[in-house]
Amino acid sequence: TNTDDNDAKSSSYTQIIPIPKITLKANLGLEATPIHLLLEHTHSPTHTTTIDYGFGRQALIDLRILSKRTLTRYCTFSTGIHHSTTNGLIWMIALSRGSMKLSIPIAVVGGMSGVDAIVGEETMYWSKAMYMTLWTVLVDMGIGEYLDLRSDIFRNRMYDAMGRGGGGGG
Repeated sequence: TNTDDNDAKSSSYTQIIPIPKITLKANLGLEATPIHLLLEHTHSPTHTTTIDYGFGRQALIDLRILSKRTLTRYCTFSTGIHHSTTNGLIWMIALSRGSMKLSIPIAVVGGMSGVDAIVGEETMYWSKAMYMTLWTVLVDMGIGEYLDLRSDIFRNRMYDAMGRGGGGGG
């Protein structure tokens, strides 16, 4: 009785809030960031968010935050930011269709070195990072709203076609 209630609550909780997939990768090669912590969260079947944090000797910090939306069966659109001590702050936009991918990296701020990268001493660096994060969220939300609106219109058209063509209620 009481354990059944607890089991029902825990199963409904995991259905409401999906648990993100967490992966730790270690590469012993000559990469700048041999250790990566990857967190992938699926919001819906057509929307995932990925956070990839890598660190190592040459590049102290390598952080990528990417939101990917499925536009059609074979087409995806991604937006995100990439912060790295070697490359600086980059706004990433990508469109993939099948095996082809168009990536547009837009450099916002150049790379920083040493302690400046950790403390963020470069003038206005973190405010630019927040600004680009805001743009990324707005673009992603706009794409999501468009896709939701498109699916609602399609659903309503199908409903209307079935209602009229079914011979019931005219």
